[in-house]
Amino acid sequence: HAAGGHVLFYRDLVRHLGPEQPVYGLQAQGVAGDVPLLKRVEDMATRYVGEIRQVQPHGPYMIIGYCMGGTVALEMAQQLHAAGEAVALLGLFETYNWKHMKDENFYETMKFFGQKAVFHWNNFKLLNSREKRIFLNEKWAVAKRRSKVWYGMLLSRLGRQDEAEDDASLRPGQLWDTNDLAALAYRARPYPGRITHFVPVKEYARHQGALLGWEGLAEGGVDLHKMPVYPAGMLVEPFVEKTAAVLTACIDEALAGQRISVS
Repeated sequence: HAAGGHVLFYRDLVRHLGPEQPVYGLQAQGVAGDVPLLKRVEDMATRYVGEIRQVQPHGPYMIIGYCMGGTVALEMAQQLHAAGEAVALLGLFETYNWKHMKDENFYETMKFFGQKAVFHWNNFKLLNSREKRIFLNEKWAVAKRRSKVWYGMLLSRLGRQDEAEDDASLRPGQLWDTNDLAALAYRARPYPGRITHFVPVKEYARHQGALLGWEGLAEGGVDLHKMPVYPAGMLVEPFVEKTAAVLTACIDEALAGQRISVS
């Protein structure tokens, strides 16, 4: 999951990977409001490692994550390596070493949202007429889902929680804020493996280069894939089909590498 806590935005990627590729999604604790939210990436990773080892006790594992989810995936891979397990593929999608981000101020925030609008427009311009309709439908669906998140975040930040209809109205925003803070507080350690990073053709100004510090932490190096799409587009139709094709090739290569190492 990413900051929103759910895994639904991976559905198109999974569909394009095909029915022969098994995929397991890990939803954030507390999405339903029945248990407390986890506030540290390390704690999230520990919980998720326990869950995946119930399904597959031993590696090799292939773990991917988008944005903040990539941060959690990295920590999961760290914990699996520490337990003596093999991680064949660690895939990060638009995931950054957050300690390298510039300090936020009003100007930087406005610049970020301005760039976001431009990038959405640039993605739209890359498409033909049929693809544009698909893209707009996807973005509209995302906006409707996130409206609850934005509403809850606004009430929480204004200290007006009493105006919410119920606690469930606040939960999506609280979950997003909690996950964002956890990612920003996380300090990545040297990783004894290789990182596969999927990045857009252009970054936000507040991000510092395509590798963003991973090249100094990934002892096995960084396998960089620059996708023909602008930020927030690589998991959205129709761009996700290309993303799935590249990921499939990475999976095949990782599996081949495992067979060679075993033999």
